[in-house]
Amino acid sequence: MIIELENVHFHWPKAPENTIQIDHFAMQEGESVFLKGPSGSGKSTLLSLITGVNSPQKGQIKLLNRNIAALSASKRDQFRADHIGYIFQMFNLLPYLNVLENVSLACQFSSRRRAKALANSKSLPEEARRLLAHLKIPDSLHGRPVTELSTGQQQRVAVARALIGQPELIIADEPTSALDADSRSAFIDLLFAECQQEQGTLLFVSHDQGLSTHFDRHVELSEINQVAKPAHSEGGFH
Repeated sequence: MIIELENVHFHWPKAPENTIQIDHFAMQEGESVFLKGPSGSGKSTLLSLITGVNSPQKGQIKLLNRNIAALSASKRDQFRADHIGYIFQMFNLLPYLNVLENVSLACQFSSRRRAKALANSKSLPEEARRLLAHLKIPDSLHGRPVTELSTGQQQRVAVARALIGQPELIIADEPTSALDADSRSAFIDLLFAECQQEQGTLLFVSHDQGLSTHFDRHVELSEINQVAKPAHSEGGFH
């Protein structure tokens, strides 16, 4: 299993009740899962637990058969850098770095991903260029600050950064929220092609049900999280 949650309970400090209460959730290697839930339903909290940013008060979270909650904070950070590629809703690209530097950045924090990138190409910039070419970012943009790129181009740079060094798990957190319908569809096609090329497992989090048909499995957060509100409800923790 890539991900396995068992009897996981989490609440924020001073919160009157749990935000996350999941008996079981798992993902297998190579699987693509669409996780859906309305704003405030606990999606971001769940991702913070899966990635080891936060730890549950109860239960066990395994990534690649490692109980990440049992690791120290620094070892969780390193495990995340080595094994997880993350595509953020707002991309989180560094404005003072150019396109190639942003893509290569993940390998500066992980010698494991650096070694895997260098097994594909002679240098990190060359591997970054290879990924960017697949994602249809022309050479003429590689040396430019990411702030000069369009929203769609920045998104694809963020995907290349997540994929470099072949992390086993790719997590995409609402990555299509700023795109129109045609751009969303094109992006999903590119993301799937690259995940298959790089042999990554994909957990895609969104509230856009229209995207779910692309995935091996789709999960409504309220189906697995006993305290999540259904999609038609409002409120909850953010």
